[in-house]
Amino acid sequence: MLRPLLRRVEQLDRELPLQSLTSQLPYENTAGGFELFSAGTTALAPELLGWYGAPGINPDSSTSLYLIGRGFSVHDTSLIAGGRPVPITLISREVLRADIPPGVATLPAMPQAVSLASPEELPPPAGSPERLPAPQPAATAGSSPPCADGLALCNSREMVDLHLATPYGVTAHMLVPVVRESRGSGRLAFADSYQIDLAYTTGKSTAANAEVARVDEFYGAAFDALAIAVPDDFLPPGKGVLNFTLTDPSAGQPVAVLAVPLPPFDTLRKAYVLTGADLRNFVGDTSRPATDKTLRGAIKPYLDALLAADAAPAVGESLELNLTATLFAESRDLPVGGSIRVSAQRR
Repeated sequence: MLRPLLRRVEQLDRELPLQSLTSQLPYENTAGGFELFSAGTTALAPELLGWYGAPGINPDSSTSLYLIGRGFSVHDTSLIAGGRPVPITLISREVLRADIPPGVATLPAMPQAVSLASPEELPPPAGSPERLPAPQPAATAGSSPPCADGLALCNSREMVDLHLATPYGVTAHMLVPVVRESRGSGRLAFADSYQIDLAYTTGKSTAANAEVARVDEFYGAAFDALAIAVPDDFLPPGKGVLNFTLTDPSAGQPVAVLAVPLPPFDTLRKAYVLTGADLRNFVGDTSRPATDKTLRGAIKPYLDALLAADAAPAVGESLELNLTATLFAESRDLPVGGSIRVSAQRR
């Protein structure tokens, strides 16, 4: 009798809800698009932190941007740019794509800073009989720009104001600069008169037993940055290349070509700037030998041809060449005005 009774107790234990069940508690509410455990209601408000995809907004055509932020709602998120509603595609709670339509309102540029200091003298500190000097007034027309020294904050560009809203609040202002597409009112050009001085020696080739040029690794230049200025309405492309052509004025024909990736665009200077390691790689140093696609590598075959034809400059004399450029991007060739003077001296 005891054994059947124990078996029945085991059956009842399995039938009754006395078992343990482990269940994961969600940390996010996908319907509201916020974290379930937060520090308070202020943590639910959305934020706009920045954007990717374009250097700015072109009010004359459609512009697509990736907006980065926090607290985007999965179901209820709206965006206004320049007073116009913007179609959006939510990628995550931190990233969305905005297709900004043309015709958005812009904020005009403010070239002068607003001074918050009073022109009156400040009272002296406690215990000091001296008076502090009066603060300088804001910059006026004809004086240096207030943000030239990098210390004052000013907004000298046309902007578009963006706001994003969810059921939990509205973001603060996020200003995106206006970049209008070039209409051909200006052209690209070298920002200054540049000259690059090279030097080379000659030696015998072990393969053909012919005299060849050996371009030195170091070069001379009176500049540390090579800039290509663009017009004010120029819209920088995302990708592109600079095609350079080396020309001998005495021969009247191109003698070499080389191409480099599009250098970084400096929005303050409104120019493509080739400097530092990019400039050294463009000319060619120990990290980029002359056999690579560099200026040293481009000029060497022409020097070899001149040596083979006994038409190279004598020792101590220089070969003067011109280097011109075009910017190729988005299936278009944009000529760059001006040229770089290249001098190759035979040592």
